[in-house]
Amino acid sequence: MNFALSSLNGMFTKITHTNITDEEAEELLDAAVIQAADEIRTYARQARATEKHLQSIRQANTAEQEATGKANRDYLEQERVAGLRRQEELCAAEAKNGPRRGGTWN
Repeated sequence: MNFALSSLNGMFTKITHTNITDEEAEELLDAAVIQAADEIRTYARQARATEKHLQSIRQANTAEQEATGKANRDYLEQERVAGLRRQEELCAAEAKNGPRRGGTWN
Protein backbone atom coordinates (compact mmCIF):
# COMPACT_ATOMS: atom_id res chain seq x y z
CA MET A 1 0.00 0.00 0.00
CA ASN A 2 2.97 2.31 0.55
CA PHE A 3 3.73 1.94 -3.16
CA ALA A 4 0.24 3.17 -4.04
CA LEU A 5 0.65 6.20 -1.79
CA SER A 6 4.14 6.96 -3.08
CA SER A 7 2.80 6.72 -6.66
CA LEU A 8 0.17 9.31 -5.80
CA ASN A 9 2.76 11.49 -4.12
CA GLY A 10 5.08 11.19 -7.13
CA MET A 11 2.26 12.09 -9.49
CA PHE A 12 1.34 15.10 -7.35
CA THR A 13 4.98 16.25 -7.37
CA LYS A 14 5.17 15.81 -11.15
CA ILE A 15 2.00 17.82 -11.65
CA THR A 16 3.05 20.66 -9.37
CA HIS A 17 6.57 20.97 -10.80
CA THR A 18 5.84 20.80 -14.53
CA ASN A 19 4.08 23.11 -16.91
CA ILE A 20 0.92 21.22 -17.85
CA THR A 21 -2.62 22.37 -18.25
CA ASP A 22 -5.18 21.92 -15.52
CA GLU A 23 -6.99 19.42 -17.72
CA GLU A 24 -3.82 17.33 -18.19
CA ALA A 25 -3.12 17.51 -14.47
CA GLU A 26 -6.64 16.33 -13.70
CA GLU A 27 -6.28 13.42 -16.12
CA LEU A 28 -2.94 12.44 -14.58
CA LEU A 29 -4.37 12.60 -11.08
CA ASP A 30 -7.42 10.57 -12.08
CA ALA A 31 -5.16 7.91 -13.60
CA ALA A 32 -2.94 7.88 -10.50
CA VAL A 33 -5.94 7.54 -8.18
CA ILE A 34 -7.34 4.68 -10.27
CA GLN A 35 -3.95 2.93 -10.25
CA ALA A 36 -3.58 3.42 -6.49
CA ALA A 37 -7.11 2.09 -5.89
CA ASP A 38 -6.34 -0.98 -8.01
CA GLU A 39 -3.16 -1.61 -6.05
CA ILE A 40 -4.99 -1.22 -2.74
CA ARG A 41 -7.67 -3.69 -3.90
CA THR A 42 -4.93 -6.13 -4.90
CA TYR A 43 -3.26 -5.81 -1.49
CA ALA A 44 -6.63 -6.27 0.23
CA ARG A 45 -7.32 -9.46 -1.77
CA GLN A 46 -3.87 -10.78 -0.91
CA ALA A 47 -4.39 -9.96 2.76
CA ARG A 48 -7.75 -11.78 2.79
CA ALA A 49 -6.24 -14.80 1.04
CA THR A 50 -3.35 -14.83 3.51
CA GLU A 51 -5.73 -14.59 6.46
CA LYS A 52 -7.84 -17.48 5.10
CA HIS A 53 -4.68 -19.54 4.64
CA LEU A 54 -3.51 -18.76 8.18
CA GLN A 55 -6.96 -19.61 9.53
CA SER A 56 -6.87 -23.02 7.82
CA ILE A 57 -3.40 -23.63 9.28
CA ARG A 58 -4.67 -22.67 12.75
CA GLN A 59 -7.64 -25.03 12.37
CA ALA A 60 -5.37 -27.86 11.24
CA ASN A 61 -3.03 -27.22 14.16
CA THR A 62 -5.94 -27.18 16.59
CA ALA A 63 -7.27 -30.46 15.20
CA GLU A 64 -3.80 -32.00 15.41
CA GLN A 65 -3.36 -30.81 18.99
CA GLU A 66 -6.76 -32.21 19.94
CA ALA A 67 -5.93 -35.56 18.32
CA THR A 68 -2.53 -35.65 20.02
CA GLY A 69 -4.12 -34.76 23.36
CA LYS A 70 -6.68 -37.53 22.96
CA ALA A 71 -3.97 -40.02 22.00
CA ASN A 72 -1.94 -38.99 25.05
CA ARG A 73 -4.97 -39.29 27.33
CA ASP A 74 -5.78 -42.72 25.87
CA TYR A 75 -2.19 -43.85 26.37
CA LEU A 76 -2.13 -42.61 29.96
CA GLU A 77 -5.42 -44.36 30.67
CA GLN A 78 -4.04 -47.61 29.22
CA GLU A 79 -0.93 -47.27 31.39
CA ARG A 80 -3.08 -46.55 34.45
CA VAL A 81 -5.21 -49.64 33.80
CA ALA A 82 -2.11 -51.76 33.16
CA GLY A 83 -0.60 -50.49 36.43
CA LEU A 84 -3.77 -51.40 38.30
CA ARG A 85 -3.68 -54.88 36.79
CA ARG A 86 -0.03 -55.33 37.81
CA GLN A 87 -0.90 -54.16 41.30
CA GLU A 88 -3.80 -56.64 41.45
CA GLU A 89 -1.49 -59.42 40.25
CA LEU A 90 1.09 -58.54 42.91
CA CYS A 91 -1.59 -58.45 45.61
CA ALA A 92 -2.92 -61.82 44.45
CA ALA A 93 0.59 -63.28 44.43
CA GLU A 94 1.28 -61.91 47.91
CA ALA A 95 -2.01 -63.32 49.15
CA LYS A 96 -1.06 -66.68 47.75
CA ASN A 97 2.68 -66.75 48.50
CA GLY A 98 3.09 -64.24 51.32
CA PRO A 99 4.93 -60.92 51.15
CA ARG A 100 7.91 -60.55 48.83
CA ARG A 101 11.37 -60.46 50.35
CA GLY A 102 14.37 -59.31 48.41
CA GLY A 103 12.45 -59.15 45.15
CA THR A 104 11.39 -62.82 45.13
CA TRP A 105 8.96 -65.02 46.98
CA ASN A 106 10.46 -67.55 49.36
